[in-house]
Amino acid sequence: MNGELAGIRVVEAASYVTGPFASQLLADMGAEVVKIEEPKRGDPFRGWGERNYAATFCSLNRNKKSITLDLRIDAARDIARRLASEADVLIQNFRPGVMEKRGLGYNDIKKLNSKIVYCSISGFGPTGPYRDMPGYDTVGQARSGFPQRVESASYIDVELPGEIIVGSVFQQLGDHDARIIHQHIDPAIMGDGSVE
Repeated sequence: MNGELAGIRVVEAASYVTGPFASQLLADMGAEVVKIEEPKRGDPFRGWGERNYAATFCSLNRNKKSITLDLRIDAARDIARRLASEADVLIQNFRPGVMEKRGLGYNDIKKLNSKIVYCSISGFGPTGPYRDMPGYDTVGQARSGFPQRVESASYIDVELPGEIIVGSVFQQLGDHDARIIHQHIDPAIMGDGSVE
């Protein structure tokens, strides 16, 4: 595919909105995106339509390749590590600590690929009292009070976390060939993103 990010490889281990939206934007700009989905079920948005290919799923996952891997199984984790070792970017949105338990966390992957830009999306960030709670776009909107401030809208779709991720990825990729520092982007739907 042609585009600004032609030649950039992205591994996406994410579902629902924020992670898939961010990697879809990267794919639209020419990156090769491989989406890891759970066997039998795939991304939960697949099931929102006929034949496991709902409009919502399509709108967030165009221009991507897909592979099914059960990341709870050693052999599947080995495949995921191999994909990550050849990637420029990894985007995941499991709850904090899940990828680390599976040996696929930032510190694990940077040993395989020192140039990886690793993005961990969570609802409330990696620390604090809400770190283990799931977080979705609508939860973030409701907790922020944003819908109340926009009285005329019947539906609000805030994709800001996904856009922040894409901007951060662009910043970290910089001069791709010269980049020798690894980066961990850690945005939360509720809160500011941080870069280690």
